[in-house]
Order: sequence, then structure tokens, then C-alpha cells
Amino acid sequence: MAQQLTIEGALVISEAVGDYQGQSQVTNTIAEKMSILQYQNTVYVLSSDSAQTVALGALTEINVLQIRVVGNKVRVRITSTDGTTQAIPVDSFLCIVSDSVSITAVDLTRTAGSETTVYVTICQKG
Repeated sequence: MAQQLTIEGALVISEAVGDYQGQSQVTNTIAEKMSILQYQNTVYVLSSDSAQTVALGALTEINVLQIRVVGNKVRVRITSTDGTTQAIPVDSFLCIVSDSVSITAVDLTRTAGSETTVYVTICQKG
């Protein structure tokens, strides 16, 4: 049974506290919806400097990838059906929604010598 994924919000830029001179500016409204066949939430504690593969479990592809990092930054390597592996530094938060190009593999590498906790949500459209 499919579920509905909804990502809503806005990218808002405003003055620093105590330096308010006008209205906040919404630079991008976020309103993504997708029918989800299945999803998985996993917590990885990176206690080694080697790459940690993100297990896909029952998913055959990833259309939504959300990562939250606690501790130091991580390097996320993503392979898609386009065939190329891309490395992305993540220092706090990453969210990728891809309707037409599926992600087929993900791995995580911590900053050397620094234990890091990574919360990963993956979703397959349905």
C-alpha cells in the first residue's frame, strides 16, 4: 500500500536578532509530494574511518534521500541511474528528491578520527 510523502516549508532569510529592519524574505517555497511505495529510517554511528554503505533493505531504488548529521561533517557518495558517483560534503542536513533519476547506492564517510551519528531516511516512489 502506497503512502504519501510531503515535504513542506520555505527557505527564509531574515535579519539577525536585534538588527531587525524589515520583513523576512521567503526565497523559495518548498511543497514536494510523492507517492511512496516503501521507506526506511536508519541510524548509523560512524566509529571507523572506512566508508559505511547505506543498506537499501527492501528498497530497489531511492527517490528521496534525507540525511541529518550530528557531530562532524560526513562525505556522502551517491550513485544514480545516470551512472556517475558524486561526493557531497554534508555538515548538518541534506535532502534530495529525484522523481526521474533514481539513486542506486549511497555511502557515508566520517571526518577522520571523529565519531559521528548520521540519521538516514530513504524512500522509493510508488
